[in-house]
Amino acid sequence: MTNHTQRIMKGLAYISKLYEGKIWLPSITELTQGHLYTRPQVAHELLESPQLSLEVIFRCYAFARGGGADKAGYHRISVSALRRKMGNSSFEEFVKDAAAPTRLWGEFEAECVQRHIGINKKMNEELVKGLLRLSQNAPSYNIAVYIRDGISANIEATFARMNEIKGIGPKIASFMLRDFTWLFSLEEKIPHAHRHYLQPVDIWVGRTAQCLWPELKGEGYWPIAKRLAQECGRSGVSGIEFNQGAWYFGAQEVRNPDSLCRELSKL
Repeated sequence: MTNHTQRIMKGLAYISKLYEGKIWLPSITELTQGHLYTRPQVAHELLESPQLSLEVIFRCYAFARGGGADKAGYHRISVSALRRKMGNSSFEEFVKDAAAPTRLWGEFEAECVQRHIGINKKMNEELVKGLLRLSQNAPSYNIAVYIRDGISANIEATFARMNEIKGIGPKIASFMLRDFTWLFSLEEKIPHAHRHYLQPVDIWVGRTAQCLWPELKGEGYWPIAKRLAQECGRSGVSGIEFNQGAWYFGAQEVRNPDSLCRELSKL
């Protein structure tokens, strides 16, 4: 690895602070009626609140598949549908009902119709139902506890469980595992051989990898994810911070894939 490449990697890891401050925390603030949290405070709140844990998954991760999902606002619709369907009952009371996934999906459909937004049943139905089912089977109905404990015990199996929910896929599964590993400060506990599960590869992370290691051009998802994990390990850079920073730099600052390599070289 050249000194130039290592400098860029460290620069991207530093930029991860912007992901936290300008993307992640504001999304949490939206869910908590304007309360500002630090990352440790969010971690504490998620472990205490099964409802907030599922809302964070819906708001920040579940519909981050690109395309029209973000513009459609499914992330906000899913949170609104959950709150409306719960009514005056507690989350625990709602989630104990075996029919809760079907009820939640019905409310999601109704809100899409009300807002004149396509339902996209093929992609969304099992996603909404599957994540609520995961909460139903989690300790104390808390999906954050399930993910945290799964990361510590067997991240490979936890990835597989998330990935099998229709509508998730490897990118979103890794996206969730990356941020929950970061949130609960677990990165150093993950074996190096499994750290590629913490590397969601979208267009920006993939293009960044190809700029830094041109031989990756034409490679698929997993060869890129594994190479990133290996190179971060060799350079002593947090793979999570590198990934967050690479996404933020491309998606929020450069915004033009054709200019990415040139802009990276300036870091």
